[in-house]
Amino acid sequence: MPTQVKVGWRSFVSPVTTSYLLDTYNGATAAYSLRKLRTAYTGSAIRVRRSSDNTELNIGFDNNGNLDTTSLLAFVGAGNGFVTTWYDQSGNGSNLTQPTAAEQMRIVGGGAIDTLNGKPALTSNYDYAPKGWYKSTYTSSISSPVTMFNVGSNVQSGGATFLWSGFNSEMYLYSYWTDWFRIGGSAEFALQGYLQNINTQRIINAIYNGASSKIRINNGTYTTGNTGTATATGLTLGSTSISLGFAAAARYQEHIVYPSNQETNATNINANINSYYSIYSTLDTDAQAFITAASITNSTQQSAINTLV
Repeated sequence: MPTQVKVGWRSFVSPVTTSYLLDTYNGATAAYSLRKLRTAYTGSAIRVRRSSDNTELNIGFDNNGNLDTTSLLAFVGAGNGFVTTWYDQSGNGSNLTQPTAAEQMRIVGGGAIDTLNGKPALTSNYDYAPKGWYKSTYTSSISSPVTMFNVGSNVQSGGATFLWSGFNSEMYLYSYWTDWFRIGGSAEFALQGYLQNINTQRIINAIYNGASSKIRINNGTYTTGNTGTATATGLTLGSTSISLGFAAAARYQEHIVYPSNQETNATNINANINSYYSIYSTLDTDAQAFITAASITNSTQQSAINTLV
């Protein structure tokens, strides 16, 4: 009698697990995103008010860790949806809130999700509603060094603010007029050379560390300057850190604050952010040149060419 053999059988198959950004790079003071950032976080992403009757609802994540846009659109319907709360995923409960309807950023306009580079985004405009900003429930003092990562873009050119984020009185990150991205405390300095380029998505990485403060865009070269030594409280987003009321003209997708110098991890944190949002190319220079010349847009083909080169 022939021997029976089991083919393709395993006694145990390990379940597939997902590792999120804050699982690896933990210790954030505050973390806001329209994607899931931490496995242990079980709350919602945002709380949304719909324009039809001003009813509010918490919106969470789907099984892949993305914003649950299906539930969002089902709730808002054909009208507009505005964010009343952007929940903190760090575990510190430092939620960003805005109770005033006229100052809430939009997430749905006319029944369609507001997006930036294909991903959902909170939208604010300085010249017309919504011109939104948020204040956090965070009240503890925080001192330099502090590291921030901000994902978003401006929505208009001219004398408009691209973004404001930081702590009251000190430690702020913003773009204002022309082509400067600035960070400051008791002093400030600018990274120049990046035109506003409406709706151009960027990762802005700023490190507040006295005379060794740094700022860069999309994992590029740091510009170093002196922001002074800062201690501050009261995290804000979308408004000046000194006087709440000057709202940004911007789209926001992610904002993470570490109460430490994260320069040694910054490149990897940027890479994690970029792998989700696809903001800047990570292809070999020669491979990118060939792909551009050949007008190859398929990501699988691009990756194969990059591996070959």
